[in-house]
Amino acid sequence: MEDNQNRKYQDSVFVHLFTHNLEKLLTLCKALDPSITSEDIELIKLENTLYTGIKNDISCKVDNRLIFLMEHQSTINENMPLRFLEYIGRIFELILEVRDRYARLLIKIPMPEFYVFYTGNESMSAVQELKLSDAFIDEVKNPQLELIVKVINLNSKENEGFLESCPILKEYAKFVSVVKDFKLKQGKKGYDMAIRYCIKNNILKDYIISHAKEVEGMLVAEYDYNLDLQVQREECYRKGMLEGMQNGILKGKKEGIIKGMLKGLQKGKKEGRLEGKKEGKEEERMILARRMKKANFDVSVIQEITKLSSEEIEKL
Repeated sequence: MEDNQNRKYQDSVFVHLFTHNLEKLLTLCKALDPSITSEDIELIKLENTLYTGIKNDISCKVDNRLIFLMEHQSTINENMPLRFLEYIGRIFELILEVRDRYARLLIKIPMPEFYVFYTGNESMSAVQELKLSDAFIDEVKNPQLELIVKVINLNSKENEGFLESCPILKEYAKFVSVVKDFKLKQGKKGYDMAIRYCIKNNILKDYIISHAKEVEGMLVAEYDYNLDLQVQREECYRKGMLEGMQNGILKGKKEGIIKGMLKGLQKGKKEGRLEGKKEGKEEERMILARRMKKANFDVSVIQEITKLSSEEIEKL
């Protein structure tokens, strides 16, 4: 059973499927960019050292001229341009010589392309572009820094042509759909049933037969990870509710004290007037000064209002 931390180092089926067979990965790259004719492809791995938490799904270099960064997601994440910016910065650190950073002549670098394959349940267009500039606090027409992520909705019928150009990705999309259905009906127990169904119906059959235990382990880890996230969100919600209630109570107490003070002051004024009528103006000033002193008013302020001397006030 994988915990949340281990999930960061655990490949998903998407990553395992394409990174353990570079021919399949090259087919996917060619479907994304039909101009590719080379058979030269190389994986780029971001090691989890100081950069733990920014490891992306798949990064590869094709023909030393293109870098593909790919992610598979089941939820829409509008922050992907920022995450890809972190990824590509780290990748250029890995593939470029240190001395190249200080060279005066222009250093040629592979052009990066950024893709997200979406298989979630939320409604989304066939292809969507996410821009880094959309996250800028100040909106600008021509930003000096831009990064565009193409989000491809594998559920959309409009992308059937694209999926036909990459059969392995088409099978993966079917696999995800089957897994979602069985998980919805059977929970964690549905993964074994989903795997059996896919083998029977020739959906990633060869891959699943070769890696059956690994596939089920990855699916279970994904299930536990998502469940853990859901529990964390619910706990944060409950915590927020409790904090809100406590803050509300404290705020209510504070407002009650203020209202009480105002009410007491009004009552004091009323009582002061009654006492003043009975005991005279002098006594009224003494009572008012006593109350002001008790409330920690400055002596000069008490003098100004009551016309009493500082000595008389000190004796109160």
